Amino acid sequence: MRFAALALALLASCGTPGPRDTSPAGGGGPDLQILAHLDGASPDPVEGGLGLFSVTVRNVSKRCAILRDLALPDGAPLLTWENPPPRPLEYNSKANEYRAESGPRNAGEAVHIGLLLPGESVIFRPQVRLLNLPRRYVLTYHSFSIEEVAQFVYFEVAGGGPLRYRRKDLEDVAAIPVVKETAATHRSVIFPYAYSPTMTPRTIEVTLNVQAPARRFRLPEALQRASIPVADVEESTFCVYLDAWAVRTRAKSWLITPRAVTSLPRFTRFELFFFHLDTMETHLPTQFEFTGSLNVRFPDLKVVAMRDAQDKTRKLAFIPREEVAAFLKEVSDKELEVEVRAEGRSVTLLLRSAALAGAHSLEFAEALKRTGIASTEVVEHLWSDALDAWAVRTKSRSLHIGEKSTGALPSIPWFAYFFRRLDERAAIGDVKFVIPAEDIDALPLAQGGKVRRADLGRFLAAVQERGLTIDVNATDKDAAFRLMKK
Repeated sequence: MRFAALALALLASCGTPGPRDTSPAGGGGPDLQILAHLDGASPDPVEGGLGLFSVTVRNVSKRCAILRDLALPDGAPLLTWENPPPRPLEYNSKANEYRAESGPRNAGEAVHIGLLLPGESVIFRPQVRLLNLPRRYVLTYHSFSIEEVAQFVYFEVAGGGPLRYRRKDLEDVAAIPVVKETAATHRSVIFPYAYSPTMTPRTIEVTLNVQAPARRFRLPEALQRASIPVADVEESTFCVYLDAWAVRTRAKSWLITPRAVTSLPRFTRFELFFFHLDTMETHLPTQFEFTGSLNVRFPDLKVVAMRDAQDKTRKLAFIPREEVAAFLKEVSDKELEVEVRAEGRSVTLLLRSAALAGAHSLEFAEALKRTGIASTEVVEHLWSDALDAWAVRTKSRSLHIGEKSTGALPSIPWFAYFFRRLDERAAIGDVKFVIPAEDIDALPLAQGGKVRRADLGRFLAAVQERGLTIDVNATDKDAAFRLMKK
């Protein structure tokens, strides 16, 4: 199963379940039974620590289930049972089969490793910050009869020769032996209809909860120690690596222990930064990377120049754990910020000038006031540097609201995840979209499928007018965004 560092960090925060939920919530349903408990191997099962949970998903129906993904209630993906194939695939229409070929892999190609026959189970172990429990997530899956599996699913062909996937006859599907043991994955299959508008997936709520013992030094005491009013706190977490509370207000961030209050720089992803530290061994130093010539502003710091796999020179500093708090204060004093980048399993901490970071040009409350939207209507929202506006999803529509312009947004199943990716791509150039042939002429702002940053707002409004939705590939971070019919 493919776990991403970003996905694991997002397990540390979740919002209110949105209208995406369509099947019974709780610990079970008509198809799947969810069993979750704190794993005995959990390293720090106290308030603010990282709890390792064991989650078992069992197919208790007489139908077959194809697991797709686990996400936050706002749609942000956490983990997926869709993996890129070991080699690029090509569909042979004459043989009605998929074959592994050489050459580049197409965007969206995926092998499903979560097909559960009746009575089968899978298990996964997410790490969760033990704060603000319980945590709630949404598991998306498809439920099919044996006849439908024979019609829609392509199974790996056993034996020698090139890797192939073919459909099985009804009798052969019914004869597949049931795996009695609970495993991390199950048989590899191709299910090309996972996102087809003709297929309606089901969802079930996954809840993680435990009674975590309180720490001796708790958050209210930390806020009192730093003279921070509770109403000013926008985000807070505990960092085991630094043995301190991290608190972010609108104007400033702080690291707080019973003995000291230390200023922090701005982090592009506050919780992810501290989650990353807590996934490290405490004896290991923290690695920071410098952009440009910023390292000259730290004359007493040892900076190592190294070349990566792409032959790019990277300027790295390795800060021992006991010096990290002081280093972060120095970064803050020099008015720099830390960009937290998640790529697959790895996280990069990049020091950059705060002047390079996008700033809100419009307060969210003012944005709602301008559009007449009540805060109770908002399902999720986030600031988008690419649009220079708030991206807002309500119970009935989506739109972007900025100081200079406001416009409609199309349907985007993974809303927050899409805008994070959009900001990353727009920061380095034009944004690539795969557009259906019949819609190309109606979207002139996307020349060759590429949209300039300055045109993104108008382009997304045009996509909404065309009645298209935006599909985001969670298994391939480099895949282009794909426009699809609803």
